[in-house]
Amino acid sequence: LLVFVFVCGCHADFARTVYTAEISNAGAIPSVGPEDSFGLAVCVYERNVEPHTMDCEVHHNVNVQDKIVSSDIYLRTSADSILLYRLYANETINEFRVVFPLVDLTLSSIGSYSVAEQEYDFLNGNWEIEITSDQYEQGEARGTLLHDRRFYARLDGEDVVPPVNTIASGLATVSYQFQPSKVAEFQVVHSVASPTGAFVGKGFPGVDGSNEFNMVDFSSPIFSERRYTAATEDDIFDGEEFIEVTSGSEPLGEIRGQLVPIDYLPPVSFTARLDGDSVQPNSVLTRSRGAALFSVDCDTGYAEYIVYHDVDGATETWLNFGNSAERGQRLFPLARAGSPIFGELIFSEEHIVAFYKQQLFITVETVVFPDGEIRGQLSDKYDWYAYLSGTNVVPPVTSSGVGIATFRLAEETDNGRVLDYEVVFSLPLNVQPYVVELLAGAVGGVGTPMRTFTEHTSPVAGVDVRLSRTELNQFGSEQTFISIGPDTLFDQIPYLRGQVLHIRNPCPFITELPPGASTPTSSFDEFALQSSFQFDGSERLVPTVLLVVAALVLLLC
Repeated sequence: LLVFVFVCGCHADFARTVYTAEISNAGAIPSVGPEDSFGLAVCVYERNVEPHTMDCEVHHNVNVQDKIVSSDIYLRTSADSILLYRLYANETINEFRVVFPLVDLTLSSIGSYSVAEQEYDFLNGNWEIEITSDQYEQGEARGTLLHDRRFYARLDGEDVVPPVNTIASGLATVSYQFQPSKVAEFQVVHSVASPTGAFVGKGFPGVDGSNEFNMVDFSSPIFSERRYTAATEDDIFDGEEFIEVTSGSEPLGEIRGQLVPIDYLPPVSFTARLDGDSVQPNSVLTRSRGAALFSVDCDTGYAEYIVYHDVDGATETWLNFGNSAERGQRLFPLARAGSPIFGELIFSEEHIVAFYKQQLFITVETVVFPDGEIRGQLSDKYDWYAYLSGTNVVPPVTSSGVGIATFRLAEETDNGRVLDYEVVFSLPLNVQPYVVELLAGAVGGVGTPMRTFTEHTSPVAGVDVRLSRTELNQFGSEQTFISIGPDTLFDQIPYLRGQVLHIRNPCPFITELPPGASTPTSSFDEFALQSSFQFDGSERLVPTVLLVVAALVLLLC
């Protein structure tokens, strides 16, 4: 029996859409308030629930003494800023957190404004947060919600080890530069009354941890820069770093918050291409396509995924059990039907074995095609991939666009190695003419054009590319990326970018086949499939109770 456990991730937010804002006097129009007015906002958009919700937290240093202060979300248009949602009003507070549903609105200036239109404008950087006071009714500080930060943290006394009873709190955002050197820029706003220090520490939640980097300034707001190495970069992207602020009364830490990666997909373990030809028992004639990336942690069973598709009128999207030639059976509805789908779950040991046997597949269903309009088997057949996002662009671009590229290195020919490729993606409306390119370059670095694909509308697919030995070495060493945007010859910023990476075998403890078993050709041939796992030299199945306990721990995060 295959059973799924629903979870919420403790230290990752790939399944959620996180936008941040730097709120300042410079952002207000007109800029008439105090020049030192500053704040930070973090808004987490939950599009997998109905109604869609927005979870916004704001911390600012606007002087609230003897002032009435309000905070609002505005839609910025070419002609005006339009009030959408009032987050709080007539208060004298410097920090707040509010969760509210998105609802269809009727606005006097533009008429009806649907939730779908709101989502599009939010994702494309057209929403702003403004702090208004009775002294500056036109706005004392304002900032645009953008998808340009790599990490955020919510700081409070409960996360300190051991916990501290304090009314102080804080909010932090971090931008990150990969090239030419690894540099993080920290911004922290907090309400600790008498701070004595602030530092970046290493340790998971609940662990005392170690001080890795002292910030020079510790009075709010804090602006600090830190250089990283390859090793320390892994720590922050793995969610193992935190920010802590100390005080005279709490020298071991008054508030602390874990740094959570934004729009970061951990190494992928399995991929899928979705099309109508793969539907069983009868193939479907359709132009729709899709793709999926699954990242699986075999130690915990925790998985994060993205599914992209262009099916019109999708009603349901399912994870199913069965071989590629079988109709199969439904296991679990994915986070939502509409694309893109960002989700998370926990797998049992049976699921992981099913992954290796290529017995899990995805269907995107419609009213006309209840068995699926498109379908794709999850496997390691397409063992190179790229997750395409505006966050990966240099510098980051705030965009509703997203995409997935999958690759397979096929046979060697006299003209080079055949590259089997497929790129599926969406872009914001009314973008300039664009091209889809494969470039040579490191993560976050400048690229050198290798190939401009002949197709430029999704899906971009074929087997017409031949890689020379030099190009193959660049591709195989993960020194290439996909870029979608204006031709690089014009030196303009692209819309989407994603590094081409090789999938990672999540379960190196799968070492041999059970008697009489067989495994299809796979990039994990050296890790042949077995029905039991080897941990610490002893063969045994992972007890299901441990997976249940792990799920409960995650649910409590």
